[in-house]
Amino acid sequence: MYKYILATGVFFGCFLQAVATDYYVATNGSPSGTGAFGDPFGSVQLASDTVGPGDTVYIHGGKYHEAVTIRGLVGDSANRIVFQNYNDEEVIVAGTIPVINNWSQWSQNSNVWKTTMTQDVWQLFVDGKSMTGAR
Repeated sequence: MYKYILATGVFFGCFLQAVATDYYVATNGSPSGTGAFGDPFGSVQLASDTVGPGDTVYIHGGKYHEAVTIRGLVGDSANRIVFQNYNDEEVIVAGTIPVINNWSQWSQNSNVWKTTMTQDVWQLFVDGKSMTGAR
């Protein structure tokens, strides 16, 4: 009986490992990507929404301007869900969005610049440095 239980456990353990999938994310990926190496997801969030127990997400180097919300991901010690950088590439999940608006000087010869925003701004970075908000 013990041999039967052991053989069944080994079979299912191999089966679960066989269905584990590797997914890929890249800054030049697509929102409609499949997550395959040649068709990567365009965001870490999309990968998070797709993966399951035993899956691995390889994130290509770059800066990802997104906040990632983890929903319903449950693995276990035998079927971990892994997010890792691809081949030691540097990955930054900034949780910020770039401000690509047109900027103009507040007044002639002024060091103050202005733009119009369509969303709330609670922290602003310029060249990677946090700016002090106007008071």
